[in-house]
Amino acid sequence: SIFTLAEDHPSLKKNIVNIEVIYPDYIGAKVKNLIQKCFEYDPTKRITIDGLLQHPWLLKYKELI
Repeated sequence: SIFTLAEDHPSLKKNIVNIEVIYPDYIGAKVKNLIQKCFEYDPTKRITIDGLLQHPWLLKYKELI
């Protein structure tokens, strides 16, 4: 776990920021892209609410939301 491997706060932050997310095979490319945009560390690069609502993966299910 990234939390148990950290001995102090700077180490914990480094572990969280640098973690490599491994997605299961059944997660499609569009939803992976959406998740990555949501978890972008730099808030200036992170997806906005408007960007989220216009994301191709969510637009596919627009009638459900």
